[in-house]
Amino acid sequence: MDLLWLTCALICFLEIVSTIITSVMKVQFKKIEIAPNIDLLYKMELEAFCRPFDSPSVNTDELKLYLEDAFAYLGYDKKGKPISFFAYHRQEKGKIHLKLFGVLPAFQGKGVGKKMLEKIIALSKGNLLTARTNPKNVKALLLYLGYGFNIDRWFDDFWGDGEPRLLLKLNNK
Repeated sequence: MDLLWLTCALICFLEIVSTIITSVMKVQFKKIEIAPNIDLLYKMELEAFCRPFDSPSVNTDELKLYLEDAFAYLGYDKKGKPISFFAYHRQEKGKIHLKLFGVLPAFQGKGVGKKMLEKIIALSKGNLLTARTNPKNVKALLLYLGYGFNIDRWFDDFWGDGEPRLLLKLNNK
């Protein structure tokens, strides 16, 4: 376990150095209503969650149900094209859960995920912020750890898709 943490810390350090060296893409975030934008969110989810370990929604109805009572945002590039998305849910007083977080593949590695996480952290100030990710999603895991999240729990088969998930927590108070 110590070797895992050391490896994560080293990769995190390299990610931070990489961020300093490379320029970050400009992204504008806009809060959206979920119901009228469910087709767009579903299309973006399918495009962003395309790796073997990803588990996108089966259809728009499933996504709409999953995002019930959530707040959603789209990230737009300088031309006004939607390139990223996130949604969060206030679970109880003082606790917010990040339900959905994705960047379209063409815009990954350009700092968009970092900008999104900074926006989420700002929106959840004063609350415990939680998120789930697949441990195979090393980029997301390093992003969360780099912003102060801690690994709280391992789930062997959280969604019933045979893939493990990690629960991460950030005390954002």
